Amino acid sequence: MQNIFKLFILLCITSSIVSGQTQNIIITREQNNKWLDSLMTQPLNKQLSTLRDRLLSDTNVFVRQYYADRIRVAESLGHRVYGDGKPILIIGGYPIDIDNKTQTNKIIGLTKLLTDTYINELRILSPNDPATTALYGTAGQFGIIVVTLTKKKYAKLFKRL
Repeated sequence: MQNIFKLFILLCITSSIVSGQTQNIIITREQNNKWLDSLMTQPLNKQLSTLRDRLLSDTNVFVRQYYADRIRVAESLGHRVYGDGKPILIIGGYPIDIDNKTQTNKIIGLTKLLTDTYINELRILSPNDPATTALYGTAGQFGIIVVTLTKKKYAKLFKRL
């Protein structure tokens, strides 16, 4: 009986977290650009917190897929919200692409590692900067977040994800 009660409490907390996150979902290019601009002005601990929140809320965002000639691929994924795109993370020199198929448990694992114990600096490359698209092509159209680790050996932790 106690286990059922604990499970019920956990479900209530989880649903309140998820419903709270869906209010802050970033789905348009303009919202993403504003989010990146605000991220640049924050101290590291706030940047990491904001990034963790974004990664968790983005699990509810399905990025629309298009062919090169802008024909949209069929869309149907239940409760998810359709969005334009997400920034790319480069952690310790390794790109981490969180796409529509990324498992939620992998994202949660990543967010647990985004602390000032492991992270030394976040550098944001704006999608409005021509250098970003020159370096990263269309992958940079929603921005790049370059994460510098406090120690090189921590790269192994992120690579596992």
